Amino acid sequence: TTDEYSYGGCETEQHTWSSGYTNVVANQGSACNSEVFFGGDLAGIQDKLSYIKQTLGANILYLTPIFESPTNHKYDTADYYAVDPAFGTSTDLENLIAAIHSSSNGPQGYIILDGVFNHTGDTNCWFG
Repeated sequence: TTDEYSYGGCETEQHTWSSGYTNVVANQGSACNSEVFFGGDLAGIQDKLSYIKQTLGANILYLTPIFESPTNHKYDTADYYAVDPAFGTSTDLENLIAAIHSSSNGPQGYIILDGVFNHTGDTNCWFG
């Protein structure tokens, strides 16, 4: 057991399957640090937008939280006014939205942000 996490006052258990796995090696030969960050960035999505729209036929993009947060899942937002640096900048988000709304890469698309506004992380300024 571990007291690192809390779930309703119940004890939590750390499973051995979650430790000691091998990191994936990217095509360029560099190891991905999958224990820290699990994905790409906004510019990478924009680079693949033609593929998403034309090849996959998807014109709605759903993004999990992108706001600044200390964790990799980003559901504990620290700043609702800032894009997390791991994903890029506010300008990157604006460019992605403009590209999705444009019909130059296929049909006009839409973006849905998983904005979790009913709770925040303890690093938010509201806890200051």
